[in-house]
Amino acid sequence: MITDVDDWQITVLATDINRQFLEKAADGIYGEWSFRGVPAGVRERYFAKKANGRFEIVPEVKRLVTFSYLNLTEDRYPSPLSNTNTMDLILCRNVFMYFSWERVKQVVHKFHLSLLDGGWLIVSPCETSHVLYRQFVAVNFPDAILYKKDSQQISVGSHQRLEVPTQASLESIPPLSFRADPESQSRIVEPLKESAALDSPEPKNPESEAALYSKCQLLYEQGSYEQAAEMLSRLVARDSSDGKAASLLARVYANQGKLAEASRCAEQAVAADRMNPSCHMLQATILQEQGAVTEATRALERALYLDPDLVLAHFALGNVARRQEKVLEAARHFNNVRTLLSAYPPEQVLPEFDGMTAGRLIEIICSTAGVTALPKHDQRTTKTLTWMDKNFS
Repeated sequence: MITDVDDWQITVLATDINRQFLEKAADGIYGEWSFRGVPAGVRERYFAKKANGRFEIVPEVKRLVTFSYLNLTEDRYPSPLSNTNTMDLILCRNVFMYFSWERVKQVVHKFHLSLLDGGWLIVSPCETSHVLYRQFVAVNFPDAILYKKDSQQISVGSHQRLEVPTQASLESIPPLSFRADPESQSRIVEPLKESAALDSPEPKNPESEAALYSKCQLLYEQGSYEQAAEMLSRLVARDSSDGKAASLLARVYANQGKLAEASRCAEQAVAADRMNPSCHMLQATILQEQGAVTEATRALERALYLDPDLVLAHFALGNVARRQEKVLEAARHFNNVRTLLSAYPPEQVLPEFDGMTAGRLIEIICSTAGVTALPKHDQRTTKTLTWMDKNFS
């Protein structure tokens, strides 16, 4: 459907809780039974027939997809670390039927936070509900109901099913946008000087500043991005050297898909505290979201220069190398993560990892099929990997 696909930055994240299923899916090989009900021509166009009569998906599709372990009910997301933020489309079919009512509500809320405004959630017909998806606008299409994140429409209390679109209106619907808003990309965000007029003329009170930041942090964790952005903008306008507020504001903008604003704030955070590796890590994460891989790699290297034991930087560099299909380089970075994590108990929460534990990070690395295994000639590193597997099993 996308004619200029080479000009797009497209990522497909495929998750499951079963590692064996992930490995099988990553192989991309299917039998005849898998194509039941598939429209004619799909197999011929997107699959290559193998000698054993099975079919393998073509490389140009395969390289778009990243497979990753994700526990929908327990893991913390959305998060740039798991690439579960600023999503345009979520397909979750025949999953909720296995969850309790409370678990489904919890996951639907996380999906809502993970989507950009205007993004879509698609579930199976048997999982549609008037009650579960109140945060979304239900849109009727022929033979299907889709759920759209529309904050403006929901905020005015207009949650309702829209009229069934006509064929003419369906044909006029543009393709789903997987790119950040062009207006957001091109807009340069200057410090919000006008918001200073809203602030108190009294001298800054450090205690009240800390309390205000804590409130912003809570709003961020709750997904109240608009309110958090407004308050943080005031803090940054009061004091341009407040790298902590600028960092959090960058995270808020990033989760809203406002990458230009997020990048501007990340630069401000780095300028305010150049010796803080976390600021460089944040800048690298946003640069990756923008597709600036080279610049992101440099930012990660700066973070490691400041802190050679920074687990997050090693992990991020491993992911960059994996996406570039540099298998050996990715494996070495992930091995650095494993070695560093040997000092952590599995249940310990890692700093900068959005609440992720050491043991959980090891699980994620181990679930990446074909990446963490180094060539057999590197016996020293291979032994280290095996030992770490035993200690975190």
